[in-house]
Amino acid sequence: MDHHCPWTANCTSARTLPPFLRFLFYTVFAMLYFATVLYQRVVYFWTNSNKSWQGVDEAPLWSIIWLFVVCIITAVTLFILTVLLVTSVHSLVLNTTMIEQWEIQRHEALVKRAKKNGGFVSTPGGGDLRINQQEFPYDVGIWNNTCQGMGSSNPLLWFIPWFGGPPNESVWEFPTNGFEEPGETWPPPDPEKIPN
Repeated sequence: MDHHCPWTANCTSARTLPPFLRFLFYTVFAMLYFATVLYQRVVYFWTNSNKSWQGVDEAPLWSIIWLFVVCIITAVTLFILTVLLVTSVHSLVLNTTMIEQWEIQRHEALVKRAKKNGGFVSTPGGGDLRINQQEFPYDVGIWNNTCQGMGSSNPLLWFIPWFGGPPNESVWEFPTNGFEEPGETWPPPDPEKIPN
């Protein structure tokens, strides 16, 4: 699971990531079009304001105020959706979920802390745990990550709204990059969660 999306009322996961990305892509595209139309309308009002509102006299003041309110709401919404689209595509090409990105950051922080203490960190029970640098095992390259996440190696299919995503069978086991020794687990152990 990546996260729960309140906009689609569904959890974004390996099976629902492609439709979620398409939703974001087409929503950002539609919002850009809407922002362009709004911009043209604002330019029209602005250029006609020097002419004593010639041609604008039929527009009541409340509609002009509402136009500017809608412009602000559109700009904020477009910014938020664009950030979400960029971070989701970033996660797709790295083959990580939001939770896995947090685990990667946690592990990197543990490795830095362990380097200061000779490779060990303290556990809540008073013991020491050796921390070794581990690579994220499911990043198999940008192209393979994207094909795996979108369910096809055909980029044209990635943009078809009704295409779907990876088959059910493919979401139980994921290919690994082979950088780690067999038997290494991901995520690495968290010393703060080791019981006394």
